[in-house]
Amino acid sequence: MLNPDNRHVYTDALRPPPGFQFTQAVATTYSLDLETLLTVPLHLVLFSATQPVEELLKDGVTLLEAIRRTAERVTVFAQGGRILAPSRQHTLYPLLEGMVVEVAPPNPEGAFHPKVWLLRFDDPGTGGILLRFLVLSRNITDDRCWDLVLTLEGYPGGRRRRFNGPLCDLLLALPILAQGRLPGTRGEALSELAEVARATSWELPNGFEQIRFHTLGITDHQGWLPEASDRLAVISPFLSEGALRELADSTRHLLALVSRPEEIDKISAETLDRFERVMVLAEQAELEDGEEPGVPPAQGLPIHGLHAKAYVAKNGWQTHVYVGSANATAPALLSGANVEFMAELIGKWSRVGTVDSILEPENLGSILVDYEPPEEVTDPNPEVEAARAALEAARRKFVAAGVRIQFQKTEAGWSCHLISPGPFGLDGVVAVRAWMATRKEATGVFADDLLQGRKVELPEAPLGLLTSFVAFELESDSTAEVVRFVLNLKSEGLPVAERDAAIVRDVIRNRDGFLRYVMLLLAQAGEDYGLWGSGRSSWTFPKHRTTPDEVLPLFEHLTRAFCRDPQRLASVRRLIEEIGEESEGEERVVPQEFLELWTVLDQAVRGSRRRRP
Repeated sequence: MLNPDNRHVYTDALRPPPGFQFTQAVATTYSLDLETLLTVPLHLVLFSATQPVEELLKDGVTLLEAIRRTAERVTVFAQGGRILAPSRQHTLYPLLEGMVVEVAPPNPEGAFHPKVWLLRFDDPGTGGILLRFLVLSRNITDDRCWDLVLTLEGYPGGRRRRFNGPLCDLLLALPILAQGRLPGTRGEALSELAEVARATSWELPNGFEQIRFHTLGITDHQGWLPEASDRLAVISPFLSEGALRELADSTRHLLALVSRPEEIDKISAETLDRFERVMVLAEQAELEDGEEPGVPPAQGLPIHGLHAKAYVAKNGWQTHVYVGSANATAPALLSGANVEFMAELIGKWSRVGTVDSILEPENLGSILVDYEPPEEVTDPNPEVEAARAALEAARRKFVAAGVRIQFQKTEAGWSCHLISPGPFGLDGVVAVRAWMATRKEATGVFADDLLQGRKVELPEAPLGLLTSFVAFELESDSTAEVVRFVLNLKSEGLPVAERDAAIVRDVIRNRDGFLRYVMLLLAQAGEDYGLWGSGRSSWTFPKHRTTPDEVLPLFEHLTRAFCRDPQRLASVRRLIEEIGEESEGEERVVPQEFLELWTVLDQAVRGSRRRRP
């Protein structure tokens, strides 16, 4: 139980099981990194275990196809104002716009904090459905802290299960919390997924006999605590005095508190003395070279700090393990201000272990040491603390203001204007800057006029860089503190179809890119995209064809698709239309040899449709 050697790679949990294909997913997160989200579709529909993340992000052809396969089927709900400003630009960010939905908690002083994934996979052979549910303490970012994940799988069918009620409550509340209407049919799809989840029985980890779910902050704002217990251990990276005292009062014996040193420093000695042991991560646990043996140093970045959240309790013969998003803080546990999600596993302590066993060397104890109070505690700078609090309040107010973006075609490109719904003040802010997330921060402009209810003009941009993802920077009026964030703004005049086609043309710049992309279109979901290579290979067309055999492999894939699944040829037709006519004198992106083959097959497909009764 909570063995740190039992590592789980986040993206592994997104891959379809053997024989199944990805159908739909919904995720919730507090903070969101667009660059991290770019790689998610690869793991849902195109296996990529052998590729480092850095290489994946450079492989625009494969990323493009993975996103286009999944964009309508993945919805990520994130706290408004908590999309991270990208550290680098990427052409494909705009294709994520429909996936990302910003939400606000019912309590404006709280946070939307749950971290879950619910994925549906279908077996095309049997028609069977498998659901996978991830309950995490990690956001969808590149954070490298110690985190926890509970992975459950189940097959829906039969009656509704009462224990799934809190999970379905969270899913059905998401459209209500969304800041704006869900795009397309995502709301209906989410309701259908909730109904499937309601009738799912989950396979539990070894030894556990029961599971309960707890959704906090949706309707009941009275707070929540683990049920009364005989012994309790608390693992939480963030702490507050009141929450720890309430947890102490809920149990007969407080075994351990595991947290970050800087958070423990804030807690009074009186409260800490109620715990038998107070522990932190050992220094060597934060200096590992990789996530698992054999990971190259380029991937194996150091792990920084604790981010896992768990409450482990003994109650009679039972051990209760609570994992999820809730820290041991007042907003999470006492006031109910935050929206949180926790899963509770229950099993006999003789089979799953006791509270004490998590501190043993073969479990979490192997990476923990006792907390040593610092000789001198440095009090926080009150001016800096006040500036940060003011910036956070300004962030919330800016998010709620309803700024939108307007696009209009010009002779040189596209004009972009930020439109303010009216004046709104931001206390503690001296300057506002803005830039589109597809462009460098250096293109940012001062956007203080938004606070006065006036529009702000961003630099003109080419069609392929237009996006509703806009980065903002708020600067403190008293210190050098700033906050940066991205908003997925409501847009006006954005030519989405034309913009997406321009992105396709930008990514597929030559014949090799085109042919690689065609092969990806023809690949079955779940096939390793590495099979199709990263440049010229046996299936590419030479500039001067010498033998018919050199075009045979691609011809075989095209004819196989025609015979087995002609619908996949529709995506090839759309690709050719998006690339459009090519100028004289340019090297053809779509090879003439391919067009000759394609014309024959396309006519055959259209002819078969006409003959169909």
